[in-house]
Amino acid sequence: MVKGAFGYAGVVTGIQRSYNSGFNFSFDAGATYYLGNFEGAIYPVVNVGIGWIFSEKRWCVGR
Repeated sequence: MVKGAFGYAGVVTGIQRSYNSGFNFSFDAGATYYLGNFEGAIYPVVNVGIGWIFSEKRWCVGR
C-alpha cells in the first residue's frame, strides 16, 4: 500500500548528444513545482544520463 505519493511539473532545458562510436549523453536542468504529502514549493531539478548504442543501426547519429 502506498503511504505517500508526489508529483512535479516544471520547465527544464538541456543538451543531448550522440556520437558515431555509439556513446550518448544528456544533461537537463530546470525548476519544478513539487506537490504531494509535503509542503509544495519550487525546487531545482537536474538529470544526467549516459548510454551506449549497441546496434549497428544508429539512426539518431548524424553522418
